[in-house]
Amino acid sequence: MFPMQEPIEPEQYCASARVVTDREKYCYAQGRHGWLVLFGLVSSTLLLVGLGRFAVIDMLWMLALPFLLTNGLYLLLSYAVMLSGSTFRLSDHLRLVDKWTSRPTDRQRASVDVFLPVCGEPLDVVLGTWAGVRQLEWSGEINVYVLDDSTDDRFRVAAQAFGFHYLRRPARELRKAGNLRYAFSHSHGDFILLLDADFRPRADMLLELMPYLLHDAQVAIVQSPQFFDVHSGMNWVQAGAGYVQELFYRLIQPARDRWGAAVCTGSCAVYRRTALQQFEGCYPIAHSEDLWTGFELLNRGYQVRYVPVILAKGLCPDRLDSFVHQQSRWCQGSLSLVTSNEFWQSRLTLAQKTCFVSGFAYYLATALNTVFTPLPPLIMVGLFPEWVHWNHAAFAALAVIYTPFLIGWWSVYPFGLHFLTTREVSCAAHLSALVDLMSRSGTHWIVTGDKYARRNWRGWPCLLLLATSLGAAALIWASVLKELTRAPDRWVHFAPPLLFATTHALICARMASMIWPSLLPQVSIPFPIVLFRLPWILTGVTVVLLSLGTVGLAWKTENAPQEADVAAPDFLNTTPAADLSDYVVVDAFPGAGLGGVMRLREHPSAPGVYFAADFHGTIREVRRHGSRWISRIVADLSGTDLGWLFSFEVHPHYPVDRRLFVIYRTDDADPGSLFCRLSALQLPTAGIADKKHEQILIEQQVASREHLFGDLAFDRQGYLLISCGDNELAGRHHNTQQLDAGFFSGILRIEVNGREDRGHPPRFQVAGTRTSGYRIPNDNPFVGTPNVLEEFWSLGFRNPFRIHCDPSGDRVWVGEVGEDEMEQIEVAQSGSNHQWSRREGSLQGPEAESTLLENWGVETPPAFEYPHTDMNLCVIGGPIIQGPMFPELQGRVVYGDNRSGRVWTLTASAGTPTTSIPLLQLPFGRTASSLVSISTDVAGNLFFTNFTSSPGVYRLQRSEPTGFPQRFSELNVFTDLSSLTPAIGTLPYDVTVPLWSDGLHKQRWIRLPRGTQIDNGAPRWKFPPGTLLIKHFDARDPELGYRHPVETRVLLVRDDGTTVGASYVWNEDRNDAILQLERETVLLPGPNGPVEYRIPGVGDCKMCHARENPILGFTPEQLVGNNEFNELQRQGVFRHRTVPKSPSLVPLDRTPASLEEQARSYLHANCSFCHHPAGVEHLDFDLRIDGTSTQELISTTSRLAHHKIDGRTAKTLLKPGSPDESAMYLRLQTTDPRHAMPWLARTRPDPAALELISEWIHSLPNSP
Repeated sequence: MFPMQEPIEPEQYCASARVVTDREKYCYAQGRHGWLVLFGLVSSTLLLVGLGRFAVIDMLWMLALPFLLTNGLYLLLSYAVMLSGSTFRLSDHLRLVDKWTSRPTDRQRASVDVFLPVCGEPLDVVLGTWAGVRQLEWSGEINVYVLDDSTDDRFRVAAQAFGFHYLRRPARELRKAGNLRYAFSHSHGDFILLLDADFRPRADMLLELMPYLLHDAQVAIVQSPQFFDVHSGMNWVQAGAGYVQELFYRLIQPARDRWGAAVCTGSCAVYRRTALQQFEGCYPIAHSEDLWTGFELLNRGYQVRYVPVILAKGLCPDRLDSFVHQQSRWCQGSLSLVTSNEFWQSRLTLAQKTCFVSGFAYYLATALNTVFTPLPPLIMVGLFPEWVHWNHAAFAALAVIYTPFLIGWWSVYPFGLHFLTTREVSCAAHLSALVDLMSRSGTHWIVTGDKYARRNWRGWPCLLLLATSLGAAALIWASVLKELTRAPDRWVHFAPPLLFATTHALICARMASMIWPSLLPQVSIPFPIVLFRLPWILTGVTVVLLSLGTVGLAWKTENAPQEADVAAPDFLNTTPAADLSDYVVVDAFPGAGLGGVMRLREHPSAPGVYFAADFHGTIREVRRHGSRWISRIVADLSGTDLGWLFSFEVHPHYPVDRRLFVIYRTDDADPGSLFCRLSALQLPTAGIADKKHEQILIEQQVASREHLFGDLAFDRQGYLLISCGDNELAGRHHNTQQLDAGFFSGILRIEVNGREDRGHPPRFQVAGTRTSGYRIPNDNPFVGTPNVLEEFWSLGFRNPFRIHCDPSGDRVWVGEVGEDEMEQIEVAQSGSNHQWSRREGSLQGPEAESTLLENWGVETPPAFEYPHTDMNLCVIGGPIIQGPMFPELQGRVVYGDNRSGRVWTLTASAGTPTTSIPLLQLPFGRTASSLVSISTDVAGNLFFTNFTSSPGVYRLQRSEPTGFPQRFSELNVFTDLSSLTPAIGTLPYDVTVPLWSDGLHKQRWIRLPRGTQIDNGAPRWKFPPGTLLIKHFDARDPELGYRHPVETRVLLVRDDGTTVGASYVWNEDRNDAILQLERETVLLPGPNGPVEYRIPGVGDCKMCHARENPILGFTPEQLVGNNEFNELQRQGVFRHRTVPKSPSLVPLDRTPASLEEQARSYLHANCSFCHHPAGVEHLDFDLRIDGTSTQELISTTSRLAHHKIDGRTAKTLLKPGSPDESAMYLRLQTTDPRHAMPWLARTRPDPAALELISEWIHSLPNSP
């Protein structure tokens, strides 16, 4: 309670300041501003283009992406709205006003209530406003209500003195909205004029605004600008705040009014009572009630009009805290509205919603600008100084002209650079509002001139802005001075970023004089001049410190020890070939643009011309054109009902017979109409074959999308072979073959040339199938058997995905995809029965007791099989190699694995395969994945197609001889092998979380070529070609007292950034190690007897060190947390001194670390080299430390969880509280090579990891 000091005389305030002059009244309504908007658009676009050029530097796009997207969205929406212009014409306005004032009517005599909410504002400010209210002109009844939300009885006395009604509500809910709703229920006027405590109206305010409400009954609100009093005696906050609001009320609001989306800003507006009746006067919300009220009225079909005539003048906040709160509140209102369900479910038009979203984009962009504005010059100067050039300033030149000078000249307010400071402060306030919205904490309403506002004042946004600006300026100065010591002639290139950083810092430093008084308690300060001069003091201190730093830097540069020379081994002077095997693969058809290729066929009569089909249903002819390859589409079934093309075959007499044969599955939009088809496509001589050129030969309804028709081949007699899977069903895994139940689990053989002498029409039809256009060969094995499908030629397959005819006989080589145990290479012949599902290869199958196939055909064992180990899970059968290209491979059968990417050949003895020999490891990463077919041509070339990669087709070629020496000692990386004493330039390092590797002890070193450094300016480091990473393994047991060197692996970085690895196995004398190209298992001493340890082969190295992830241990995640990065940086290994921002791993035994951190660190180190988006295991989760969240892993039902592991089945990767029901734990625990994880580098489980992962799973909360 504050007692009255003296009586109030209303007349003494009538001549008060804040009176809108006649000159000011129409200053917003005159002139056209399109040129200014267009200039702003061009200048902003240039800035974004410059930032886009900055963003393409390595991985900086990830940093710049939020800035680019938000500013791009704001630029697109806001300028699209502003360029549309305004429909307001001052002449039309004057005619409308004259119409309703010159001829009074009953409607013009409508009653008006004036609401004057107060809440502790300075009394002289309030009384100045009330004096203007007393002078309002209107022919009807005017009732003025003072809405007091304070505890100050002076307003009651003042209201009585002015003759106003006085209202004070009993409860204070909903803040200002509650105050307005209370007044609404205690008043009765037809219309309501709302004026905040500081907005003094002109006498003609109602005369200028009421005609819009009287003219159109759909108009619910007429909003006028909020104009502010600015004069030379004000501080920079008051002087600059007017500029910020002018852009909105002079440019944006008129354009929004054109689209019916003007914003209600509360004060200086007249409201229609009947429209507000449904809200009881105001939308019931504790913040931004004006914005929400206007929005809800628009949603209900009313109009909100904006009239750019200045009819009231208010006060800008005079304190930094009040200004920040005001800007935060307005920003939070816009953000909360656009992110609400009510907004997106509203009936607003698209144009209206676009206007509101443009405001949202503005606030979001300016919030991010608080942090991002100084970053581009800082990053360029600090991390990429060699790329800085003076002409980069061209992208900012127009913006420098536009913001301070053009805007200052255009504005009605006195020119001054204080606008730049308030604009930066408003950006910081918007960031505060964004944080409040995300944290669901509100911003309180702070009244103008409230001296108690600091109680709710949070200065962190301004402190952040100040620290960011001054810190960036200091760092830019330091970086430039450092660079100029190396290259003094480059000063002209560094001048623009220096000028920008200094200017931005000085603009923001102006805040300092107001930040400290806002933060500190109100105490007497002996030397107020210190705070007043604080910006200049800070600037002076900064200059002094930078000067001292420059001298110190110059001295340090002059006296720094020179980097020692690194003697590189001779073999590093030439980079080895793709790997250490005898063969590599290259892009078969560079420039042809092939992708998603399922099958490749050679033109039957034009060697060197090929047909390639992708899974979408597009078939291309590929041929050489000069020095490059070109492709053209010859058939296209994409966009029809084709869901997936599995394979195709070209008629052997093409182009005499221009048919292509295709097998595909229809799309599965309707599960009840899923079909598998074999069709013939007649290629036209000109144009593209499509659906109208299709003849369906076989169609059958299926219940599964998998294990359907697999492949096609013509045998030596010209009959067409079709492989068929078992139509595996979800929930019912096995569709046991029956010859009278459909075309499943076998190989069909039909005659497609219409020759009656070679076959007869089908005699038996199965429900759900249709057949036409072919005949059944008379020598098919089941011809004459009643009530069976005589098309069958061979039986008992699960998924014969690829078949190839033996050119020397009637056999067919089949890649038979197994279920859970074995992958098989089968040799099919007429009448052969391969026993699925009674058997899976040589093992018992899931239906071992079935008798359905006992009396059909000849039981035939697999020619070769391999178990599900080391990621070998899905066989892809290939042809017998012929032709002159690879004479050393003549007569071998080639096959590969879809999952591991390994390729082998089978030798044959007396027609029976006996030995499998590794051929090569296909590349992994984003450039290769999912081997789906192997083909050959008459020249003997081998082609590998990959349906999810680019290039889509690889071709085999011989590799160049490797440069790795046969003996490890010849690398010259150690001066003493017995003690592993590193040579000069061979630097030791350690990782935070090592691979388990069956518990072997490991030591690591890195060796860079002489005079090179690692470029660590991006998240993914760039290693100089020739970099050598060495990792030594030895078996140790202090209790048994032995140390046994086992192997030493080396990894060499090539010119393209990929790596080639090799392993050296130590000899028995332990004085040297020998190069090991193939996988080998050795026995090591253990506490319970010898244990097996597996030495990886060359292909195994490529499994983990893939193209997109070539180096696993020497990474930011592994080096930062254990201080290794700092030590290596001290030794000059890295080009840049910036510490990586990547998340750091934590050791398994670090006590302060959480279980979550330790477990995710272990998974990152031991599993993420496969389980990440560019890894070799393409699953639906990412086990990197910052990959798939643990909560998402809990709900993941991956392929990893589909199999029984040691007799237990887990449906999800992680089941909280139950390790034994978590697939991840079971795979880390098991020793079964089919299921053990990781696939490589371990034969024994890691007991410490099992304990950690078990404890972690027990600690996980159950999903809600």
